Parts: sequence; C-alpha cells; structure tokens
Amino acid sequence: IINFIKSYKIKYFIDVGAHKREFLRYLLKLNYSKIYCFEPQKLPFNKLQRIAKSRKNNLYNFGPRNKNGYSNFYINKISFNSTFSKYENTKYLSFKNYLLNSWKNYISKHHIKVKKLNNVLKKN
Repeated sequence: IINFIKSYKIKYFIDVGAHKREFLRYLLKLNYSKIYCFEPQKLPFNKLQRIAKSRKNNLYNFGPRNKNGYSNFYINKISFNSTFSKYENTKYLSFKNYLLNSWKNYISKHHIKVKKLNNVLKKN
C-alpha cells in the first residue's frame, strides 16, 4: 500500500471512517503535510485520538457529509462496517448477515453530528 501511495505526489490525505487507525498506520509512515481523519463513532475515535496525536493529523469526531447537522448512523456488529447509508434488504446484506450470524441489518442506530467536508477543509 505504501509503495502505491508513494507513487502519487499527494500533500494532504483524507481518511473517512478512520476507525481504529488501520489505514492511518500506513499514512503515518509517509511525509504528508496534513492528514484529516474522520470517525463518527465514539469508541473508535477515542482509540484513534490516543494513538494518532500529531501536529499534522486533524482528528474529527463527526461524519463528513454534504450538509451540516445530524444524520442517522447505523452501527454494525463489526464496527468498521457501520454506515450512514440506510440499510436495504439486498442479497449482499442477507449474505453479510448470514456470515455475521445476525438476523438484524444493524445492532444500533445513532444520531451523529455531520459537517460539510468542504467547510472543514477550508478552515485548515
């Protein structure tokens, strides 16, 4: 992954759904001017905050959207599969639920703060 990313001349990087820094771990090995990390879930964000503190990292505990306000966020059994997208009954979702041994599409729904991404980036 690092070699692939290095082949592009990128100064800034945006990690939407940074979760517990799985991808950020690779980005920190590279020399970016700034890294923007968005994670709307509280627990993963707290872990991310403890691990990824740096002056070139901008950590945000809200979801980037096309509006300011609040949106429903659906928490899945496997938290990195959580989404703002409304769950629909599809064959893919049925298969995923089967693999997770779950009859429910999500385990909880939260009202999460969201902000326009372009407003956040303009400030920095």
